[in-house]
Amino acid sequence: VLRYRSLFENNIVAFICGTLDGRIVDCNAAAAHALGFKLPQEMLGRSMADIHWNPENRVKLVAHLQSEKTLAGVEAPFRRRDGTQIWVLANLDLTPADDEGDVLLVGTFVDITERKRGEAAIRQSEEKYRSLVDNIPDVAWTIDAQGVPVFFSANCERLMGYRPEELCNSMFWVSRVSPEHIPVIKDRFRAFMAGGPVFEVEVRFQKKDGRWIWIRSRASTSYTKNGRRLIDGIHSDISERKQAEEALRDSQALTDAIVDSTRDRIWSVDPESFGLLSFNRAVADDFLHERGICLQKGMRPEDVFPSQDVVDQWRGFYQRTLAEGSWTTDYCV
Repeated sequence: VLRYRSLFENNIVAFICGTLDGRIVDCNAAAAHALGFKLPQEMLGRSMADIHWNPENRVKLVAHLQSEKTLAGVEAPFRRRDGTQIWVLANLDLTPADDEGDVLLVGTFVDITERKRGEAAIRQSEEKYRSLVDNIPDVAWTIDAQGVPVFFSANCERLMGYRPEELCNSMFWVSRVSPEHIPVIKDRFRAFMAGGPVFEVEVRFQKKDGRWIWIRSRASTSYTKNGRRLIDGIHSDISERKQAEEALRDSQALTDAIVDSTRDRIWSVDPESFGLLSFNRAVADDFLHERGICLQKGMRPEDVFPSQDVVDQWRGFYQRTLAEGSWTTDYCV
């Protein structure tokens, strides 16, 4: 008996023994210290209802224990003597009636407060990250090495028209991409998985309602989790940019058509080499018909004028224009 009593009193695991109505009849030093008492004797006769952070939960726990006779791995918040909270991981058993006819509840527990704090910190961090990801305009995604999505942020429904669960764990998304862009995706993904620095594509994607949008998809890192290679990336809606680019091309095409239709000579040159950057049809026709020269972009004055005096004269025109910002002269050809 003395041997077992010594094991009880000196064990690093906390022991508490009490009646079903909650009166503590025995405990060891580990339990007393965990709950803020100096000596085990200070806990004797106290009620477990004062130690449980939520006394009503103890009532449910005892009822469950009476049904099951033993419970393992119970996590519960306890109240220390100074009123602070700790979390414990407990195993509970009912013992047969003692000489006085009482059925006793014997529990062992370890303090898991630090673990619970760590878990809470992780949850807060995940919640903060998820809130950030779900509220940015872009869509965050994760795919595996085969291109199968395993995660989409919730705002994918706003951008793409599909809920995350409709896109994850299948290659359905490929059927929504414009066919001409699929080979580009495959080639660039293959290059990225082979060690390329960045995966980046711009593709047309058909939303659930049938509308087409432009998406820029980009990823720069991959990692291994639970033996599975994963890639994190971002989808951005670039439809407005693409529309603006198309409008600019249309505007440029219209401007080019107007410039080409006039008989005025219009051209531009590089400010350093004075090589041709652009010229209209009137300029090209003059040089072709009058001088037999087929103008090409990049040609400098010395490439199109036979006389060095004329070359120097034109270089002087350009230099004066650069210096004054605007300059006009009459020139006889």
